[in-house]
This record gives sequence, C-alpha cells and structure tokens, in this order.
Amino acid sequence: MIKNKNILESFVHAAHGLSESFSDQRNVPIILIIGVIVVIVSLFLKLSVVEYMILSVTITLVLMAELFNAAIENTIDLITQEFHPLAKAAKDIAATAVMVTCLNAVIVAALFVAGRVW
Repeated sequence: MIKNKNILESFVHAAHGLSESFSDQRNVPIILIIGVIVVIVSLFLKLSVVEYMILSVTITLVLMAELFNAAIENTIDLITQEFHPLAKAAKDIAATAVMVTCLNAVIVAALFVAGRVW
C-alpha cells in the first residue's frame, strides 16, 4: 500500500476522487445540484442556525452515501465482472443506503417546510 507523503498529497487524491465521481457517477452532480437548490430555497425559509446545521449534515450524508456506493461498486467490478449473488447483494445494499439517506433528506426537508407553513 502506498501512503501519502504529506497532507497536501492527501488533498490532491481527494480532489481526484471528487473529479472521478463527477465524470463516472451520474448521481453525484445531481445530488450537488439538488443540494444547492435546497440551500437556496432554505434561505427563504429563514431557518435557525441549528436547522441549517441539520440541513448541511443531511446533504453531506446523501453525498457521502453516494460516494461510498460508487466506491463499493467500483471495488466489486475490479474483483469480478462475472455475476455473483454476493456481489449483487453488496451493490444492492449499498444502493439501499443511498436510498435511505435520500428518504431521510426528504423527510427533513418536509419537516422544515411544514414547520414554516404552519
């Protein structure tokens, strides 16, 4: 295993990973665009600092779940191109993690909007 020589090198690798995810994963740009839209809309809701913190964590969790999903899928594809039930299960479970975090984000957004409407 090759270790990073310094912290700058770590950031370079992370930036490369982000660039890779933009070019290889269609959902990453979509998640970021939706996240930006949500933040812009939230400005009109006049959320509290705590609500903005919750919103930030929620958006970050969705993005992280998608990135982990992509990493898991790429790792499985590296190991085998053949169908295997365990490979399918791992990919399906990783996709489910993304779906769960997205559902959570929708619930959080709905609660914020409902709290402002009532």
